[in-house]
Amino acid sequence: MARKVEKTEHDLNTRHAGLTGLLLLCGLLLTLAPTARAQTATSTPAATLTVTTLTDDAKTPGSLRYQVNRANATFTPTTILFDPALSGGTITLTKTLNFYNDIQLLAQDTQGRSIDMTLDGGASPGKVGLGIYSNSATVSGFNMVNFTPFVSRHPAAGCVVNSRVTISDNVIVATSTRTGIRTGIGAGTSIRACLAVTISGNRIAVGPSGLGSWADSGIRILADDSSRVEATVSANTITGASGDGISIDTHGDGSRVEATVSANTITGTTRSGISIYTHGDSSRVEATVSANTITRTTWDGIGIYMYGDSSRVEATVSANTITDVTFHGIYLTVPSENSRMKAAVSANTITDVTFHGIDIRGGYGTRVDATLSDNRITGAHHGIDLLGGYGRGRTVRGPSKVTVRGSGNTVIGSGGVDIFAADRQVGTDDNDEVNGRLENTIFNTKNLSGVRKRTNRFTVHRYQAATLPSGGLT
Repeated sequence: MARKVEKTEHDLNTRHAGLTGLLLLCGLLLTLAPTARAQTATSTPAATLTVTTLTDDAKTPGSLRYQVNRANATFTPTTILFDPALSGGTITLTKTLNFYNDIQLLAQDTQGRSIDMTLDGGASPGKVGLGIYSNSATVSGFNMVNFTPFVSRHPAAGCVVNSRVTISDNVIVATSTRTGIRTGIGAGTSIRACLAVTISGNRIAVGPSGLGSWADSGIRILADDSSRVEATVSANTITGASGDGISIDTHGDGSRVEATVSANTITGTTRSGISIYTHGDSSRVEATVSANTITRTTWDGIGIYMYGDSSRVEATVSANTITDVTFHGIYLTVPSENSRMKAAVSANTITDVTFHGIDIRGGYGTRVDATLSDNRITGAHHGIDLLGGYGRGRTVRGPSKVTVRGSGNTVIGSGGVDIFAADRQVGTDDNDEVNGRLENTIFNTKNLSGVRKRTNRFTVHRYQAATLPSGGLT
């Protein structure tokens, strides 16, 4: 019996010792855990490199190209600054300077003070610039001559959440180039390529190329097949573009663009001031275009052009000032089959346009749903023009339907409101519709164009400016 008790006590002591050791080990792990977590959470410190010479040579220590190559060779976020003695200088690039790492290139000295620094495309204008292929980059504060900052995300990298690029506060004089700033994404794979870009505060002067395509824009944003672009374009000043002032394009099938375009000043473009295109089929655009000032454009002030079949656009166009435009002040057109547009157009001021202040058109098998509120249109051939059945002569896939509602619009010295339920083109479907009602529309002209073909579905509630009710509009 004594041996049995002795054995039991021995077993308990052994188990107690084991439990005590386990508790001590757990306590030790808990004590060390915060340190381990803290070490894991510590990020790699950012590096700073300084440019000390205006030479463009990858083998010269201190040159811009040398420092960019150093930054590309690491996985460390890098800021590149300039020796203050270089202020007022020009770096003439012999070939494109490519970013593959996360780089901030700032026209600042080592004390964080802004300096006068020029990047010149040199002997190959339009072919030399910045190629940004990194997940994150900033280029800010430079004078750029014959030079195009080009931003691209390769699809091989997939959809990278922090793929963000900022181009801000630069003066870009692209006298011999086709584009002031171009951003783009190559065709996507099964994993979509993604880019978020901010372009703000730049002054861009693009000289005429004589080509006049959307490729000749002050700022061009492009999304290719199955890719996604998020863009903020604000407070830029753009003059003299042979194409559009700002061009946003879902160029590839299945692509998507989310854009905010605000407070830009655009003057003297050969095409439109601001253009949003859907060239790719099954593409998507969500856009807010607000508080921009657009003057002297050969095409439209603001245009949304849906050329890709089965595409979708949701747009808000508000508080823009548009003056001296050859075609239309605001032009929303959906000529491609089975596409849909939803638009809110409000509080815009449109003056001296040759054709229509606001023009909305639906094509074969398309749907347009728009609200027009509190816009002021002066000196247009037609103040507001609504058209169904508009297309490009392709196979008819059903009638168009345009629905427009709104109130408080003012049309002065223009031809009133012109409404067509069908375009006079071959293949027009007799069931095209223009529906809706414009409430409290103010005119100071007696010319309210006749409603034509099925326009009994649309009502314009109008007042002559000289005969407004004494209590105003209700």
